[in-house]
Amino acid sequence: MRKLKIAFTASLFLRGGAEQRAANLMNSLLGKGHEVELVAGNRVEWLDVRQTKVCGLRMPVLSSVLRVLDFFRVLAAKRYDVIVAGCYLSALGAVLARKFTGTPVVRISYGPDPGHLSPAETGIKHGIIRYSYRKSDAVVTPSKWAHDYVKRVFDTESEIIPIGIDLRRFQTKMKPVPKDSLGTSKKDTIILYVGHMLKRKGLDDLLDAAFQIGKVHRDVRFVFIGNSWHREEIERKRKLVKDKGIDKNVVFLGEVDNRKLPGYYKACDIFCLPSWEESFGIVFLEAMAMGKPIVATKTSAIPGVVREGVNGLLVGVNQPEKLALALEKLIENKDLRERLGRKGREIVEREFDIEKEAGTFSKLFYSLVE
Repeated sequence: MRKLKIAFTASLFLRGGAEQRAANLMNSLLGKGHEVELVAGNRVEWLDVRQTKVCGLRMPVLSSVLRVLDFFRVLAAKRYDVIVAGCYLSALGAVLARKFTGTPVVRISYGPDPGHLSPAETGIKHGIIRYSYRKSDAVVTPSKWAHDYVKRVFDTESEIIPIGIDLRRFQTKMKPVPKDSLGTSKKDTIILYVGHMLKRKGLDDLLDAAFQIGKVHRDVRFVFIGNSWHREEIERKRKLVKDKGIDKNVVFLGEVDNRKLPGYYKACDIFCLPSWEESFGIVFLEAMAMGKPIVATKTSAIPGVVREGVNGLLVGVNQPEKLALALEKLIENKDLRERLGRKGREIVEREFDIEKEAGTFSKLFYSLVE
């Protein structure tokens, strides 16, 4: 089969699960000999692929229009074989370009919960997003939950392609980062959080649980790794930690070098992300690949990845008391931690390898171009 020229597009390519998924996929497709390029509103220093920058203005309405037109300009001129649209603005630009190039458009959606939609998104913006789905040649979602959301809210069918990770990068035999670099000691039990420093990620619930656990377990440390651009939220969390008197039990590391992230997973004993919702949750896969047990919430797409009593423990959303009990269960039972961690690695190897995901996407791409 001939090698393809593929464009991945996004208004802004920041540092979250969706972007990491796209980065993993781009790297895997590059490894298969395809030509891959990122077309986005910003330059991405941590991503080693060819990049083209489009309009990056941040002005209501006008910036959106200009960005769509700039996506159209770039995508119409470069003549790709396939365009993978990561947002509705780039999808609109790709659909416009297709009128001149015939290039098929694959729209990737993570389907945020309807409760997150502003009034504008349930009106005009909702119609625009729906149009971007309807006019794309294929729509891809990462989970049944996201698939059902897109069907329910936008009346659009999609193909479910689960997220995969590079198992060569996440290996259980890797060395952990030294515990002193985490602000902890060798005897401490480490509970790790990796994600955006946002309230909807369940951070307040986890800090409440840390307060409860700290009353009984003095040698448990909670380590938070998260994006540095949420400065106000981070400062609010620091104040909350200080007010609760658990500043000695909680460490905020901010954003870390992505290449060293596997070592941080390796150093922890338990991974915890008590989100209010996730359309998938790539960080769960990363922790599982490193053989770590998970404590998470029983909501949205999470139970499809974190399976109760198999590779982790699940609690309800906004239930810090039950979250604390689940964490204590693992803190006090090393054998259970190890059993859940081993099972998590098995699940990732069987179901969530990036090579499997890239192979499925390749079949989709070829079906559209041939």
